[in-house]
Amino acid sequence: MPAALDWTALSPALPAPAAVVDLDAFTHNAERIAAAAGGKRLRLVVPHLPCPALLQRLLTGGNPFAGLLVGSPAEAAFYAGLGFDDLLLITPPGRPREAALAVDLLRKGTHLWSVVDELAQAVLLAEAGAEAGLRVPLLLEVDVSWRPSEEVAGAPRRSALIDSEAALALGRELQAVSGVRIAGYLAYEAQLAREVGASLAASAVRAIVRRQAARLAPDRRGALLDGLRELGVSVLIGTGGGSAALPGSGGDPACNELCVGSALLTPSPEAQRELDLRPALFLHTVVARKPEADLIVVGGGGLVEGAPILPASASRLSTPGWGARLTPLRVTGEAAPPLGAPVIWRPEAPGLLDRVGALWLARGDGLAGSVETAAGLGFLGE
Repeated sequence: MPAALDWTALSPALPAPAAVVDLDAFTHNAERIAAAAGGKRLRLVVPHLPCPALLQRLLTGGNPFAGLLVGSPAEAAFYAGLGFDDLLLITPPGRPREAALAVDLLRKGTHLWSVVDELAQAVLLAEAGAEAGLRVPLLLEVDVSWRPSEEVAGAPRRSALIDSEAALALGRELQAVSGVRIAGYLAYEAQLAREVGASLAASAVRAIVRRQAARLAPDRRGALLDGLRELGVSVLIGTGGGSAALPGSGGDPACNELCVGSALLTPSPEAQRELDLRPALFLHTVVARKPEADLIVVGGGGLVEGAPILPASASRLSTPGWGARLTPLRVTGEAAPPLGAPVIWRPEAPGLLDRVGALWLARGDGLAGSVETAAGLGFLGE
């Protein structure tokens, strides 16, 4: 088990605020996820890990990590410009300009796969591909969520393809569209909402939704794989995953790759319990003011969220100051820390990385340097 970071030793050398990655926990999580993947390759979800250095660390680290899932054509272009290849575009282009950018990457030799869930998206890519003399490889994105009725869905209505029959119907339409070719499918359990809430009731609901999706996903993927083969499609990619789905998806023969992202840094409670993962992303702040004996104020730079884990007895105040650049906290049951003392936060999701320019890397009581995030390198998510 990774040793906890020694914040007393680390804090004097850190800026405040600072995003900190526990390298031992990060490495531990990567190893545990790889062990649960059933020998399948693991595609890294860039919107949940927008740090080229950490991505490269995984891709060259000997684990079965290969390829990136990117959120937009602009993000694909940014990472291709840094030398990354094998990019799965999770957001279909909605305008000719995005389609043209995706096709331009293909023209330059980047291996790029775009998901689609309706004909109009494919037509945009086909038109851009025709101008470049290319056939654009497409993945059909199939919803694998549990839908007990038309009115009730176990996940956001992300894809129009709610089952394998709908996906195969689109597949037949796409075979008549010149300029594109079907290369596989994405049926990704991680589209199930993670942010249902932190209560026990929300956790119970999430568990039911996940169990139902785990039952449905292999059947839908298997039917889609068989149906595409009957259409004469050479299926190159069958993608599933999300860390919470790894134990089931790892054994699904209709998947040859799985997607992972947030679990490497901010694993959900379920992933911590089921895969023995550890939180690896922290926000370091320090006490900037002590207006009262039990009241401290930290300079959070607008980055803080939730409640701090150090000091454990600190709680946020319901005042307009919460979430501003100065954040007030009440400390109970122990002496309030002095000026300059560390106050540490553990984000529940990795969105912090979009708002900082650098990540500080730490092991135990020592720092191992810092690396730039995508934002620090100039990509602001357009």
